[in-house]
Amino acid sequence: MIIGKDFNTKAKLLLSKIAESGYEEGGKAVSVKPICKELKLDKTEAKNLLEYLESKSCLVLHSYGGPYLYDEVYLTKKGLHKSQKK
Repeated sequence: MIIGKDFNTKAKLLLSKIAESGYEEGGKAVSVKPICKELKLDKTEAKNLLEYLESKSCLVLHSYGGPYLYDEVYLTKKGLHKSQKK
């Protein structure tokens, strides 16, 4: 996967949208589908972005339907902090 400026911009936007969806201390599950639909991310792009953010310890992925079908994510404290940086 090639990571460039556009990819990083989308990752930050996705992280911000996840944070807006209701981060709570202790972790609240955030549904991925409506956020990806709002940002017009296809499944492959969303998967790559989510896995990248998980690799940076910004969120935890949770799947119900298989290894590449992430239904919910949990924002970490690090992810919340990064989502608030300008």
